Amino acid sequence: MDGAATRKVGVEGDDDDGKWREDDVTGDAYVAPPLQHILHAASPSLQLHHPRDAKKAEAEWQKHRDEMDEGGIVENVNVKFLYRPRRLLALAALLGYMGYELYYESDSRSENGMKAMRACAACILTVGSFVFPRGPFIRPHPLVWRFIFGLMLLYELLLISLLYQRKKDARELLENLDPNLNTELEEQDYATNCEVTWLNILKQFDVFVLCHAIGWALKAVVLRDRLILWHMSVTWEFVEMTLSYKLPNFAECWWDHWLMDVLLCNGVGIEVGIWICKYLEVKKYHWLSIFDYPTFCGKVNRTILQFTPESWIRVEWDCFRNTRRYLEIHLVMLVFQLIDLNSFFLKRLLWIPTKHYINAARLLLLCTNGLVVIRQYYVLISHPTYDRIGLHSWLFYIVLATELMLIFKFSRNEFKEPMPEEVKSGLFWGGLGYLSISIAGLLYSSFRSASQRASNRFSISDRKKAD
Repeated sequence: MDGAATRKVGVEGDDDDGKWREDDVTGDAYVAPPLQHILHAASPSLQLHHPRDAKKAEAEWQKHRDEMDEGGIVENVNVKFLYRPRRLLALAALLGYMGYELYYESDSRSENGMKAMRACAACILTVGSFVFPRGPFIRPHPLVWRFIFGLMLLYELLLISLLYQRKKDARELLENLDPNLNTELEEQDYATNCEVTWLNILKQFDVFVLCHAIGWALKAVVLRDRLILWHMSVTWEFVEMTLSYKLPNFAECWWDHWLMDVLLCNGVGIEVGIWICKYLEVKKYHWLSIFDYPTFCGKVNRTILQFTPESWIRVEWDCFRNTRRYLEIHLVMLVFQLIDLNSFFLKRLLWIPTKHYINAARLLLLCTNGLVVIRQYYVLISHPTYDRIGLHSWLFYIVLATELMLIFKFSRNEFKEPMPEEVKSGLFWGGLGYLSISIAGLLYSSFRSASQRASNRFSISDRKKAD
């Protein structure tokens, strides 16, 4: 456990919220407030009180930019034995596991194949615990994030192995993971009886209502922007309505779409997640070593707090800043929508039941890795000198692209229903309206920014004349 010095969310000395001051005419660029929080999280000793500190901030950024990707040495470690590599112990454990699997040999070819796959996975995860990148996070332990990277790599290898199989063979391959798979699913339609009665409404309350709320709360903790989250929630319902002719379980009653999903499940999850973000944003982070707590209860409490964030940065997406930022935010929303959409198509094409553990494991893996991806992506679009994609993000995009290729390949001769005319008309007019609103918002934002710049220039000129 790393007992660090006093760390507070935010940077002291930000008295103008990132606006330009008179000293900015010297040419020293002022680091935007969101980047100040990132730099402060990377180096707590760095204090940005003045725009002239931008050069110092840039030097600190160059020092810590590699830690945003490959990771680095964890500072202020007190329980040192938890952060020392145990290569010999890991080697002994790996060889012991391989010997155990070798000792219990089976006559089944499929069982022996699964043993070989498990041994390969154990080898990759063991080696990866020493060499894989940990990303920008150190809590609860860098080994956790290296392990998550290894699991993402194993998932990508599984997708590749399925990609180059026939659809029938891919389903049989998954049957090795669970003999209950490779059974055609029964399509469930939620729009058979749309009469607004308490009985129909109560029928919709199941475990998935809670799962929806928890899922959107996690998305809120990851994205930390209410406008983006509500936008994604509404657009997802339009995605379901558009693709209901391909996936019958997307067909829902109007009150199920807009009351149960948007307002109840998604809305409660979003607001709870935003509340958690605000609490963590204003919280003061003062970390002490576990040895500084005299009582046993204090040590246990410090151990539990090891699984909480070390610090928290304030995220400002500012989607209407300019056209580029607007498109970058839409890329984030598109990725999140594809994660959810891919899960439904993969279930349908590979015959994976909704309640199967594979679906939950996939979503949990992508969500935890998404924490690193969003941080790396936010830094990429916010800092002008950070010009590369983090390794976690790179692997994440490869996984998402492989899922799409798998869906497109296995969708051949699967969905034979043509797109209804009302769907085509809705896509055209909806896309046209969305494009118009986007252009109007960008024009208004650019006009407002130009007015603010002109006002700042006039105020600086007036100060100089007064002096």
